[in-house]
Amino acid sequence: FIDDECACISGTICPEGTTGGIDIRVVTPNTGCPTGSTYCCVIDDDDDDDDVPCGVQRIESQSLGPGLAPYGAYPWMVAIINIQGFYIGGGVLISPTRVLTVAHKVAQYSANEIKARLGEWSLGSEEEPTTDIGISKISVISNYNSQNLQNDIAVLSLRSPAPIASNPNINTACLSSTSIPSGTKCLMSGWGKNDFNNGQIQDILKEVALPVLSKAGCQTALRRTRLGANFVLHSSFMCAGGGTEADACTGDGGSPLVCPTSSGQYIVAGLVTWGIGCGNTGVPGVYTDVSYFYNWIKQQ
Repeated sequence: FIDDECACISGTICPEGTTGGIDIRVVTPNTGCPTGSTYCCVIDDDDDDDDVPCGVQRIESQSLGPGLAPYGAYPWMVAIINIQGFYIGGGVLISPTRVLTVAHKVAQYSANEIKARLGEWSLGSEEEPTTDIGISKISVISNYNSQNLQNDIAVLSLRSPAPIASNPNINTACLSSTSIPSGTKCLMSGWGKNDFNNGQIQDILKEVALPVLSKAGCQTALRRTRLGANFVLHSSFMCAGGGTEADACTGDGGSPLVCPTSSGQYIVAGLVTWGIGCGNTGVPGVYTDVSYFYNWIKQQ
């Protein structure tokens, strides 16, 4: 194709049909093509998705009460499910074809054993429109340590692009190579358990506002737990929270911690990875630091 978009195609009709969202159509006549051929151009039907900025909500939120996420408030939220439809963990849509999650939720699966459910809000209801997309590849970072969860990150490649333009309850979250300043108020969403010991996976998506902690402050707080005075926080982690009953919990693994920017967009700061119990006063939750892996993510 000329300029990677147009070319003279033998015949009088451009090829029709769509492959991966690409239509080939006649655009302009009289372009100097030789007799017996037609000037055809590639039109990308996914271009509409480029008009939707990352990290924005497109559905006006209706408050449902403390802890309950309004419908459409987290359009980047992904439910990772198995083929039978059972919930495995959380993830976050970072491009039309990529989902970011933690390695400890997906490393044990092959790509054909899991799916990404987009637009989900209530796991127990089929009233809201959702989109299930198969996974073509699971990319787990090579230095992931399953014993201590250092470098706990993975990227899922979707078999087809997320239908962002046509679904206001689906969108990407933004990425940043810059770490989030301590004290920033961020939001975590997920379907995790409401209690570490006896809780159940939640039906409706939950949300909690959490302040980001400095890594030094987080390490100090965690040293006061059973981890002990010699605990060293690995550079692949970041922390948030520490308030009573305000924390991620079991089942939230892979769910995103997102932080607002001055433009009103949300960027992914962290992914739920581990903690000491759930919601214990003075004990922050530990997240995979997404900015730390920015270059690796962009290469996937």
